[in-house]
Amino acid sequence: MSGEHDARLGALLRTEFPALYLRLDTREQVIESNRHTRALLGLDGTGQPFATLLTNFDAHRSALAMARAGGHQRINFMTCAALPITIVCALIEVDDGVLVVGGPDPEEQETLRRSLMSSNQMLSNRSRELQRANAELERSNALKSRFVGMAAHDLRSPIAAIKLASEELEQAIPESASHLRDEVEALRRAAGFMGRIVDDFLDVALIDAGQLELHLEPTRLRGVIEETLRMVQPRARRKSVALTFDARSDLSLDADASRLQQVLMNLLNNAVDHSPCGSTVTVALEQRQQRALIHVRDQGQGVAPEVRDNLFSAFVHGHDKTMGERSIGLGLAISRRIVDAHHGDLLLDSTPAGSTFSVSLPLPR
Repeated sequence: MSGEHDARLGALLRTEFPALYLRLDTREQVIESNRHTRALLGLDGTGQPFATLLTNFDAHRSALAMARAGGHQRINFMTCAALPITIVCALIEVDDGVLVVGGPDPEEQETLRRSLMSSNQMLSNRSRELQRANAELERSNALKSRFVGMAAHDLRSPIAAIKLASEELEQAIPESASHLRDEVEALRRAAGFMGRIVDDFLDVALIDAGQLELHLEPTRLRGVIEETLRMVQPRARRKSVALTFDARSDLSLDADASRLQQVLMNLLNNAVDHSPCGSTVTVALEQRQQRALIHVRDQGQGVAPEVRDNLFSAFVHGHDKTMGERSIGLGLAISRRIVDAHHGDLLLDSTPAGSTFSVSLPLPR
């Protein structure tokens, strides 16, 4: 039975048993190995010198010398992943060479286990700290959004009252009182500017709270663009800026028309504000593959390179406006998020000769 057991053990070592097994000839070259050893050490056949399987620190060790020394040897092999591994080996001298049989070093395994446990504990602690920090951040962000929303909502009524009163006063003042009319007009404009700020703050609060809702319906982009151009025309006329529309096609998609108009209003107002008197702002609508593209081009001085990466962040300004128009830098940030909600992109191409903002929206297939 002993011979039979030895034969079965040898068969296991030579085939699927997950232990290191090498048979070396008298020149200490590999003449046989099992599947596990070939996969672990990246052996590509026979004839490989035993010394080349070891790390540089062990390259001088002789398998025959270790076999004659007796006992178990801790040998550092280089794995196919170019990482060393320590294996406790028994080396047995035979007539035609040396047998090398081994398994993982229990000390190294224990050290690795403890290191993994320590790393896992540290990771768990960091994860709990991050969760607490995220929870606090979410709570603070929710409070901020709630405060901004409440403040903006409460400001709407008095601002609307100021704007209405200034409009009525402007109509009641006689033409002869030009100085007074100018003062009331400045008051009306200031109230309008404050109203736009309040609307922007409300939009930011909704976006931050994840409550920006889109009311999607079949929308013809040409109609949205033409209506927006009519609304921006008085602003452009005051600066002698011409507005042109190049419609190469009329495209339809499911969208929130009022939100898209808000985006175009921001882009067109920015284009007019940053355009010199006597220049032209062009809007173009075209289709490229399965996307609708709306381009808004101005002839201003372009966007400074150092602010382009952050231009779509809140409270960022591209450059000074041509006639001192006021802005708090929320329009582009809100526009980007509205376009994102439509699964689109808002892109910028800017040179010293002007800027082009492009709204890219997916078309239905």
